[in-house]
Amino acid sequence: MQKVARVTPCAWAVARKGLCRNFSASSAAMAAKGPQDNVQRLYVEKIQEYSKLSASGKITMDAQSEKDFKAESEKLNKMYGGGDLTKFPQFQFKEIDFTAKQDV
Repeated sequence: MQKVARVTPCAWAVARKGLCRNFSASSAAMAAKGPQDNVQRLYVEKIQEYSKLSASGKITMDAQSEKDFKAESEKLNKMYGGGDLTKFPQFQFKEIDFTAKQDV
């Protein structure tokens, strides 16, 4: 009986670790399939529909939204020095010359 009592905690720890790994693997596999819930599926479909309409130019702003957008754009341009706010900024990094000697 004492041997069984000593083996049981070890067996339980091994079984628990195996169950956790299996659960993790199955949840990753389920996530790879795509949204399972009806709400999730509908949400993804609406995002895809919006991206298609947006790319084709069929989605436009009303007059008030356009006015607000221009006002906010002007405010941001004034604060941050201009630039096109509708595009992602392009970063350019200069290569550092580590071989050049500097006068100290």
